[in-house]
Amino acid sequence: MLRRVILLILFAPLPLVAPVSGQQLQPLLDRSEQLFLDGRFDEALALLDTVALSVERLREPAARLLLASQRSKIEIFSGLLSRDRTRYAAALAMLRPHQKALDDIRDPDVKATFISALAYAHLYNGHGDTALAQFGEAIQLYSKGADLSGAALARAFVSMMRLDEHRRSRNAEAMNKMIPEFEAEIEFARRAKNQMALAYNQRHLAAIYREGSKELEKSLDLYQASLETRIKMGFRPLLPASYFSVGEVLADLGRTEAAIEMYKRSVASADAVGFRRYQFTPRIKIGELLGTEGRLSEARSYYTEALQAAEAEAFQEGIDEAHRKLALIPKE
Repeated sequence: MLRRVILLILFAPLPLVAPVSGQQLQPLLDRSEQLFLDGRFDEALALLDTVALSVERLREPAARLLLASQRSKIEIFSGLLSRDRTRYAAALAMLRPHQKALDDIRDPDVKATFISALAYAHLYNGHGDTALAQFGEAIQLYSKGADLSGAALARAFVSMMRLDEHRRSRNAEAMNKMIPEFEAEIEFARRAKNQMALAYNQRHLAAIYREGSKELEKSLDLYQASLETRIKMGFRPLLPASYFSVGEVLADLGRTEAAIEMYKRSVASADAVGFRRYQFTPRIKIGELLGTEGRLSEARSYYTEALQAAEAEAFQEGIDEAHRKLALIPKE
């Protein structure tokens, strides 16, 4: 079925000489999904581009919507890792022309997949209210179909958005009240067999235990569980964030060497996939921990690496922070 977008089976690209039918599109979507999970975004987009024109000529609106949804998702993650916000706008722009085709779609799961893609794109473009409404619409459509996996991911994002409001206002009481909700979402994601949704929910419940109830051991267990889930599913792009979060809680617990090790893994995985935020921030964190232990030469080395990472992307705020950190270390 076309709506089975996430099947991790490897297929060769289809030849360009023949038109691509809806049935032929699914293996290509599967292959692009594998490239996406591996962090090879440019390859995934190039693969989809090889058949984009052919799919546009099809009289199968479902194929066009699913192709646009997959391209948009990859575009968003590419922008997230590279800090290129123009890719968020591009993701939304590639979806909008297809909205009029929704009336021609009878399959509720296909509709829900496309509307979820719209919701993600609006979320990353700062249109929170629109995103929330569209996630809600997608969840209702998923309830009429058979795609529990899609529903699990949309529900995870709705819960995440509600939690983010409380985190921004540092409302610990409101965060703590969401613990039962995230526990339920974790179980739903398991039933739906959606590992991505499961990892998100584990991660966000961990954030509540760290920032809300201050139960650091519970937080650590859940961050580690989320990391293990992402490793199991082979989702490389977000491993830097997962390693970093484990490091943060270990640092909170005073387990300095273990925290440094997690920060180093965050750096290594970020360098592997080009996640710019985590090419910079963990290096600063390592420098801080080394500095508190009097290991100033090592700290200077990591601050210098952070400066180089910031300079490579012209990240002025990071450049300034790295210079401030370096200025605190006495010259040898």
